[in-house]
Order: sequence, then C-alpha cells, then structure tokens
Amino acid sequence: DDHELPLIEQVGLDLLHRGLHTAAVAHWQQVGAGAGRHLGPRHACALAAQANLAVAHWQAGRSQEAIAIEEKLAADRLRVLGPDHPDTLTVQANLAASYRQAGRPDEATAILEKIAAQAVKVLGPEHPSTLTTHASLAVSYWQAGRTDEAIAILERVAQEREAILGPDDPSTLTIRANLAASFWRAGRADEAVAIEEKETADHARLFGPRHPTTLTAQAGLAASYHRAGRTKEARELLERVLAGRERLLGPDHPDTVTIAELLRSWKGR
Repeated sequence: DDHELPLIEQVGLDLLHRGLHTAAVAHWQQVGAGAGRHLGPRHACALAAQANLAVAHWQAGRSQEAIAIEEKLAADRLRVLGPDHPDTLTVQANLAASYRQAGRPDEATAILEKIAAQAVKVLGPEHPSTLTTHASLAVSYWQAGRTDEAIAILERVAQEREAILGPDDPSTLTIRANLAASFWRAGRADEAVAIEEKETADHARLFGPRHPTTLTAQAGLAASYHRAGRTKEARELLERVLAGRERLLGPDHPDTVTIAELLRSWKGR
C-alpha cells in the first residue's frame, strides 16, 4: 500500500539517525524487497529503499556492500533514464562520493569529470547542482594533488555562488574555505589570508564584533597571520580575541585559557 510507505520510510530513517545500523540494514532490505515485488524494481520507492540501504551499509562500516548497491543504482538509472537525466547525475555523484570516502580517488574523479560535463550541458553552468558537482570535482582534484586544477574550479564556483546566492550563504562560505585551504596547499599564502580576512570581516558584519563566531574567525585568522610570518599582526589580533573571550566567558573558561596559552607561546618566540 503506497499510503504505508511514508511511515515505513520514517521508521527506517529513525533507525539510521539513532545509529542502529544492523537493524536499519535489515529494515531497508525488507522494504526494498517488498517494493520490488509489488511496485517493480524500477519504481521510485524501490530505488529509494536501495539508496537508503546503501547509507545503512555505510554507517555499519560495510563500504563494499554500499558501493555495490550504488554501482547497480547508477547503472540502472543510466539505462532507464539516460545520461542526461538529473536523477542519473545525482546517483552518480553519490557513487563518486562513496568512491572518494573508500579511498578510491581516481574512480571518483573519473565519474565527477563526466557528470560535471553532463550537468553543464543539461542544467547550465550556473545551476546550483552544476556548481555543487564542480565543487566536488575540485575536492577530488585537491585530494589527488592536482591543486592548480582545484583552485581554478573553486575560484569560478565561488564567484558563481556569490553572484547567485550572495556572499553570506553557507555554501558560499564553505567554497571560500576550501579555496583558502587550496591556496595554502599551493604555497599561495597571501591569497589564502586575503580570503580569510574577508571571511572574518563578513562574520563581524553579520554577527557583530563581539560575537563568539566572530571571535573564532578572528582566532583562525590570527593563526594564519602567524603561519604566514606576519607575527605582529597575529599577536595583536589574538590579544583582541583574548580580551573578547575574557569578557564573554571569563578568564578561567577553557576556551579563554587556550587562547591565553597560545598567545604566551607566540610572545615567547
């Protein structure tokens, strides 16, 4: 009965969220088998059950079983829906993420390169799903040591995300953080710090200069100044962070103590 499916799905998702992995695997195996018999193996409910079964396997530490399911789902979607269908692209993206998580970066990159090209053709270069796929491809390049290619993609994605979603959207901020990390890895410290300076200024504008989130961003920027050899700026900024932490949390709070110890270690060098 289709009316029973939302409740059945909720039970399975609850098992996943509660970390009852073995029970979740058994549940989704049963749901998938039942949906396949009554609705057909290509019905959306049967496919969703298989996708959730893969997640349950992942959470249970059974990566090979999860990937085998995702490979079959990707092949089925490709055969039934074709390479340009958004559902096909989504399933392939999930498979690529699983390959990367399983330590198979070359296979992940090969898939992401293919679906990134398909996403541009089907959805357009500025579609959010296209940008997400390209961001994932950049991460794969970064993990494979292809830093220059990762940076080129992340710079474009960051620009597009900001134009479409604005500078304060969480996904924009995430892309910027990844871009800064890529600059650091490439030895381009000035460009990395410039991004972090903008991020810190944005936090101050959004939350106020004394907000804990702003202080955390400032502490990160101070560490980057120190890493880049800008020790005077690092110490001055960390002193401001320490004053803010003392005002908000008190001098004996663990976060305050950590900042104070770090500042002392910097001054002692």
